Amino acid sequence: MASLEAPEIPRPVNLPAALIEHVEDLRTSAASITVTDAATYQAAGALLKDVARLARDLETERKVHTRPLDEAKRAVMDLFDGPKRTLSEAETKLKREMMTFDARERAARQEAERRIREENERRAQEARELAAMASAEGDIDAAVELTFEAEMAETAPVLPTQAAKVNGISFREISRAEITSLHALVSAAASDPARFLSLLEVNTQALTARLKAGEQIPGAKLVTERVTAVRA
Repeated sequence: MASLEAPEIPRPVNLPAALIEHVEDLRTSAASITVTDAATYQAAGALLKDVARLARDLETERKVHTRPLDEAKRAVMDLFDGPKRTLSEAETKLKREMMTFDARERAARQEAERRIREENERRAQEARELAAMASAEGDIDAAVELTFEAEMAETAPVLPTQAAKVNGISFREISRAEITSLHALVSAAASDPARFLSLLEVNTQALTARLKAGEQIPGAKLVTERVTAVRA
């Protein structure tokens, strides 16, 4: 595959020394404040607004420099998405065809092996019956030979037919759990939480919304905490 010419990536700019000094001053001031009364509370609030304002300005400036990179990346992704999607569809189709054939051939091999085992069991049973008859008639040599024939039939290997293969391509089994009864799983978690409770994942977002709406849900309660919002 021919490589495309990579675009030139702009070098990152250095932040002004005055800006770095301002950030450090705010950090030092924040570290030195202990709120003990209304005056220090007001001072902390004013400093918090300064911190939030500078953080907002820094983010705005960062986007000025990163937006062209983001747009360039998006354009490159769009350029490759079409061919990649086409190849992905082709890959999915080929894998599906091969897996369907593999499953069909595997079922055929299993059926052939089952028939061979049944035939071996039938031959062994027949030889044992003939050996019993020969023994009853006093033909010891025939009885020994037929018994040996039965044992050979019972231990005869079932040689599977060779599966189709392509170098570099193989199949593997991936296991996944499927919930067959959510009620049974929840009941098991309730009866033996040490073993099963960790298997249940709680949708905390939906649970919070229903508790905020006033719904009473066994085993859950609404916990509210205050957070600080800053308008710089």
